[in-house]
Amino acid sequence: YEAEGVDFWWMDWQQGTDYRWIHKANKDGKTADERERLDPLWLLNHLHILDISRNGKRPMFFSRYSGPGSQRYPIGFSGDTCITWDALKFQPYFTATASNIGYCWWSHDIGGHCGAYDQELITRWFQLGVFSPINRIHSGKSDFLHKEPWYFSEEFRGTVTDSLRLRYKLFPYLYTMNYRCHTDLETLIQPMYYSHPKNNEAYNSPNQFWFGSELIVSAVSQPMNKDNKLSETDVWLPQGDWFDFFTGLHYYSPNDKNRFKAYRHIERYPVFAKSGAIVPLMVQPPHEHRCMSSDKMEILVFPGSDNTFELYEDAGDGFEYENGGFCKTLMRLDWSKTEASFVIEPAKGELSLIPQKRNWSIMLRGFNKDMSLKVFVNEKELEINPVFLEESNTVRIELIADVTDTVRVEMSADNLIHDNSDWLLRCEEILMRTNMYSTDKQKIIDIVKSDTVSTHEKMAKLFYEVPSAYHTILALREMMTLTKKEYDI
Repeated sequence: YEAEGVDFWWMDWQQGTDYRWIHKANKDGKTADERERLDPLWLLNHLHILDISRNGKRPMFFSRYSGPGSQRYPIGFSGDTCITWDALKFQPYFTATASNIGYCWWSHDIGGHCGAYDQELITRWFQLGVFSPINRIHSGKSDFLHKEPWYFSEEFRGTVTDSLRLRYKLFPYLYTMNYRCHTDLETLIQPMYYSHPKNNEAYNSPNQFWFGSELIVSAVSQPMNKDNKLSETDVWLPQGDWFDFFTGLHYYSPNDKNRFKAYRHIERYPVFAKSGAIVPLMVQPPHEHRCMSSDKMEILVFPGSDNTFELYEDAGDGFEYENGGFCKTLMRLDWSKTEASFVIEPAKGELSLIPQKRNWSIMLRGFNKDMSLKVFVNEKELEINPVFLEESNTVRIELIADVTDTVRVEMSADNLIHDNSDWLLRCEEILMRTNMYSTDKQKIIDIVKSDTVSTHEKMAKLFYEVPSAYHTILALREMMTLTKKEYDI
């Protein structure tokens, strides 16, 4: 089968239930036969690794958990999960804490293995799968547990499709994080207390985790509110500037104890980029489904602080990387509030492993859309035509350069960070999608628009005037207090 193209195996149902007879001495020095349980799984995992790498192939396979330390062999999986919100809620906590014993390439049945078919729940699970170590969509054998996007209703189909495509685009980021895990023992998924071990809030955020070095994910684990179609998530962001991964909205956390409620429609997920985050993405060529070094790259860059990201690429198989068979491309954001530069340095290493030219799509997300821009390739200024993508608050710059060139983007403005000026439009969108009397919607938006009172006073008035819209008002508060020190109302 391997000669015909099978790349790896799923070794299921191999944990032992057999016993062996052993001779043990009792207190009197006499020997007696006793039965001792023998579980062959650890040995089988070891042998499978040796077998699958026998021809120089980089080994990988799936197998069941065989105790602490068994992560050195397979990608693990959690067994049969039920299609319930409680089961979904447990997955981010369990996956993050698996890192505590080094089980960093852990998987679970995305969408659930068995139970009642709930398209909203499964869609939220697909979104979690994007930000999991292994995105393994699986279910029990049934004609009624389909996970293919075309089986979903229109309300959820687009989100499921977009989730799968985003996971594919994240390949350069994931592969680099995989290399970081291999060389530096830095797991892809990390509980919040890894970065903030002395902060109690980090231990009180079981549904939240670091996804690589640049992103924090706060998993959605409850159904949407029926009136406004929003799901609520409890978020803790450490002190500093953060940016919504999808919309570029700027969040400011005034201290390390700050918590707030995030609200997202089904097509959005609460993922936050750290200040200065750099996230490389690949652009899928038509009819191409392999994950590989691509000549078309998107680089998401977020404002706020100095940062570097070193993209790692190799052949994708074999062991030549141990002898220098890899390439690294350093990307750097040099930051100040009014002037900044983003630099892609020349690739270094075995250049034959990557395309010689690349179409760079530099996505400046969360930056001031009116900033001045200059782009240089090897110190030669290019004529550019930047495009502003309103929905994601992204300024897009496209160029072609050799991988040995130095690309530099210079930015300047009185304030380079997006000012969240579209917060009111996003409040209106929430109200438009809420099932409520139009008179109440008008009353709410009039209060929200008022510039004569503080946010505290607006919230008090909203709760008093339209108490039936309690959950919707909380969602509006997130937009109203993005960068203000007024979270605790």
